[in-house]
Amino acid sequence: MVKLFPLLFFVSISFGFEKDQEAPCNGEKIQKVAKKGLRSLKISEIPSYLVELKNCKDKAKVKTIKNSANEKQLEDDAENNKSFVGRTSGCAYCIMALIVYLVFV
Repeated sequence: MVKLFPLLFFVSISFGFEKDQEAPCNGEKIQKVAKKGLRSLKISEIPSYLVELKNCKDKAKVKTIKNSANEKQLEDDAENNKSFVGRTSGCAYCIMALIVYLVFV
């Protein structure tokens, strides 16, 4: 029985180290960014997202994930900012008009 203990110990450790190779590339944060965009992450979740990207062994897939997240975020930002309206934009228009007036006078 005592000689069987080291064997059982090493077998249990070997099962503990067995990992799925694709799991880091399909992490929870990566999935969330793919569905909802980069801004869906809280500030506290960003480091774990970066760790998931770092743990992914396939560098081409990491580059694709980052590029698609950036493109999706740019598209969402463009969709949200189609118009330049509101009190802040009115002030900005007045300041731009004043600067143009001062430059040409």
